[in-house]
Amino acid sequence: MCSSQLYETTPVDYQAQPDFLNSVVEVKTSLSATELLAQTRAVERSFPRVRAVARGPRQLDIDILAFDELRSNTAELQLPHPRMCYRKFVLIPLLEIAPDAYCHKDARPFADCLRLITDPLQGIRVYHG
Repeated sequence: MCSSQLYETTPVDYQAQPDFLNSVVEVKTSLSATELLAQTRAVERSFPRVRAVARGPRQLDIDILAFDELRSNTAELQLPHPRMCYRKFVLIPLLEIAPDAYCHKDARPFADCLRLITDPLQGIRVYHG
């Protein structure tokens, strides 16, 4: 298992909320992708969360970005994560732990995806506590 540093990031979609803390973690598991999703949902449910606004404030949000080279496009699980190539808060920590990683969906290096993001509202900085 390896993990990136913590990053403090400005909200992207629904902006009227506090900044987030983000990190990317690579894990090895014997679970299937759907079993892992069930486990992450159980962890999320253990934290208080009221979904008053889509993509709004929450205590914890765990996303599965990729699962080996598996592709899934169900309502419950989309792999690779459909918006990961457009989010600095995903790509910067991901590239920290896997600098040569690429998107299995279109075979594009994630570093190329990061260079294409020009949105000045996607603020990200190393979190120092």
